[in-house]
Amino acid sequence: MLRRKLSTLFLCASLLLCNLPFSSSAFASPSDVDTANIQDITLTETDKSSIRESIDEVLSFRYEVLKTGEAKDYRYVIKEPKLLELINKKSKLDVDWFKKFDGRTKEYISDVNILDLNKTADNTYVVNVLYGVEYQLEGANFTSKSKNEKYRFEVKYEDGKWYITKMLDLNEDNGIDTNQQISQASSSAIKDNSTEFSNYNDIIDSEIKTIDDKYQNMDENYKNYVQSDYENSNSKISLQSYSGYNAASAVAYAQRYGANPNPKYVYSKDSHGNDADCTNFVSQCALAGGIPASRYWYAYSAAWVNVEKFYTYMASNGYASTIEGARGKGTKGARAGDIVQFRRGGEWVHSVILSGTVNGGQWVYCGHSNDCVDSPLYERYDSGGYSSLRTLKFWH
Repeated sequence: MLRRKLSTLFLCASLLLCNLPFSSSAFASPSDVDTANIQDITLTETDKSSIRESIDEVLSFRYEVLKTGEAKDYRYVIKEPKLLELINKKSKLDVDWFKKFDGRTKEYISDVNILDLNKTADNTYVVNVLYGVEYQLEGANFTSKSKNEKYRFEVKYEDGKWYITKMLDLNEDNGIDTNQQISQASSSAIKDNSTEFSNYNDIIDSEIKTIDDKYQNMDENYKNYVQSDYENSNSKISLQSYSGYNAASAVAYAQRYGANPNPKYVYSKDSHGNDADCTNFVSQCALAGGIPASRYWYAYSAAWVNVEKFYTYMASNGYASTIEGARGKGTKGARAGDIVQFRRGGEWVHSVILSGTVNGGQWVYCGHSNDCVDSPLYERYDSGGYSSLRTLKFWH
């Protein structure tokens, strides 16, 4: 009798369980749940806020220099010695570099958007973020903006505080392969391994070396970043009438779509799916300024999206003259509407368009990857590992 009662009880329990109404989310696959909610399940909102504040402190270092005119020691937020050395050196460099341009701002507004957090060890997370900032340079009648800057951090909780132990800049534009496929992915996406720090120590060592070189050659490099004329300079010729290139239209396009990309164009990606839209964007600006499309230069062609091929096409077809040099010649004779390209190592890897000047001749520019409007050109001096720059001066 006891055995029969137990069997009956088990059967009833089984039937009851089979008919219980379960929420579908209880068994959702990982792909159905936000990545951040899975990976940072042990983090409180206070933790996330502290992580965001630490990251904002580091990413805003140059704007703190613009605001205060002073360098900081970031050991209170950066734990790893090499990264601390790099950021402190950049901060110190910017103090002396910005003084040359009388670069100041009374205030800036920055924003850090955490895309995801991935736990990699006890009290250790990898964080992918987007950073944006707005500010107005003293003497300027416009607001400088930068959006969707992409970074990866490793953060660690020690002694009651979140410290940064690694930082990787994901904005560096390495150029685009001729056979690159243009994708429709969002411009805010970070497509490579979300926890990877490939060749990290080599990258940091290289950046430190570059900053040391830039500090030593600061006086010579200053000439690259300011407006200067020389005999027959096209800066004295009407922007609207000279040889058919309407530089004012090119600049107007750049300022309209610098921070908010034109939806009619696909945002270019590199072979890894990361944003690489810089030359695609300046090609759009050049087209808006009157450079005619051709069988070789058209939307998403190699000459349209590749840094070197764009330069070669414009120079060899007589649309632009060129000025380049490691020291002191990068923007000589340039004007608003001209294209500036940056070199890293032995390669030219990034393109922007000059959009005007402030404070008597200090260049500002618009560009993509990251997306910015009227940012001071001199602000690029401490970033990207760039060793020199050159200018394409249209119909000079």
